[in-house]
Amino acid sequence: LVPVVIRDQGLAQVLAAGTVLSIFAQVQQHLLPWRPYSTNLIDGVLSTLLTVMVFSGAGFSKSTSASFVMVLGTLCAAAMLALAVGAIGFSVYRYCRVHPYYADFICHHKADAAGQARLMKMMLDKKHKQNTFIDADHLTDLDKLFDIVRSRVGRLIVYLTRDTLARPWCAGEITTGFC
Repeated sequence: LVPVVIRDQGLAQVLAAGTVLSIFAQVQQHLLPWRPYSTNLIDGVLSTLLTVMVFSGAGFSKSTSASFVMVLGTLCAAAMLALAVGAIGFSVYRYCRVHPYYADFICHHKADAAGQARLMKMMLDKKHKQNTFIDADHLTDLDKLFDIVRSRVGRLIVYLTRDTLARPWCAGEITTGFC
């Protein structure tokens, strides 16, 4: 839209486009369109570097040395490339990381402490803002239960009642969690 509104003035077109980019980058940073904060930060930095590149092209006139504009453009392009490579690397790391990961695993005997375990799960989820695992929520594949306890749990919480250690699943979860 900017080249249509401002005609026959290249410097004014570039400055207007840079201003529009800057305004939209600020609005976008304020709205936080991406879930992870780091993605919003990377997006803001890339938008800023793009705007700097646009303005460096606008400064290319007879009074500005070509080497300065070339160095500034090269630095911006290198920073954008490094940031893009870093973002891709971080995405690959997050993709390869053990997922899902649970901050807590509550081991309990369902007949004696199902309600208390559920209340503890709700309190832990609210306090830590991380997932807590209760096997009653994930009864679809119990074959993977011990693997989850072994490799995808930060803390094992044992809600000990009189029958907890007598149950084979509870004993297996505790043993797996401490091995």
